Amino acid sequence: MQQMMSSEKVLDRTPVFLLAENAVLPVLPAANPFARGRSSGGTDRGEVLLPRMTERRAKEDLKWYLMNKYRTLFTDKLTRDELEELQHCLRHRYDPRRGWNREYLRRFVLKMKEYMQEETLKREIAGIEALLTLMKPEDLKRGEG
Repeated sequence: MQQMMSSEKVLDRTPVFLLAENAVLPVLPAANPFARGRSSGGTDRGEVLLPRMTERRAKEDLKWYLMNKYRTLFTDKLTRDELEELQHCLRHRYDPRRGWNREYLRRFVLKMKEYMQEETLKREIAGIEALLTLMKPEDLKRGEG
């Protein structure tokens, strides 16, 4: 116990992030194997610079990925009215002044249970909510239902 209480660092019990408290290492972007010809243009380390991804582009990529992931489960079956109803439930499920609105949560879950099992919904809820938030009526295959 005396050894642990001393001000010296004990290498075998000191967490790694405490050992390097004074060392500041630059965070470099990860090398992208698909980024050909995008050299850093003069740095000695041969870093690969990735193009800056705008927020709009990131949202489009996320929406494309989630649309493809959930295509067979519900995005191909979803109608414009159902999309608007689900988005309405998501927008009104929480009010900063009043807290959670259980009625909108219940309506959302009941509507989503028409498309997938409850276990899948529980496991994938974050992706489903993100997709429904990003979707527009133009993204649907079917028109009105």
